[in-house]
Amino acid sequence: MTDDLELHIIELPKMRNAKTNEKDNKLVEWLSFLNNPESKEVTSYMEKNESMKKAKEKLNTMSEDETIRRLAELREKAILDELEVKAYNYKKGKNDGLAQGREEGRAEGLKQKNKEIAKKMKKKGYLIEDIIEITNLSKQEIEQL
Repeated sequence: MTDDLELHIIELPKMRNAKTNEKDNKLVEWLSFLNNPESKEVTSYMEKNESMKKAKEKLNTMSEDETIRRLAELREKAILDELEVKAYNYKKGKNDGLAQGREEGRAEGLKQKNKEIAKKMKKKGYLIEDIIEITNLSKQEIEQL
């Protein structure tokens, strides 16, 4: 974390029973909004808080738009599916896709580098057997260079 960012974790069920002072009142109002934007309590807060009123209007607009709601559902499903795949792979002892991709990329890069070395060795007149031994390429791969 940096000096510019603070992270607070708030458990909404615990918030209901919390004792608050005047300073925390705004926070409690917004947490109540997040917990249940339709409650009577939140409606009374909106009379005094224009920002909360705008947030409620935006929430209603987004909820009414079928396309936005469907996109939000699909996004949530994609995230859950990705987490499920990672959990499944972890249980099976498999590397995650990112690590596997890196591994494949390194192997491909090494093979490409060996082909470049073999090409230079071939131009310099090295014996095919020596090139095979040094680069681990097959005779066919070397002859195709």
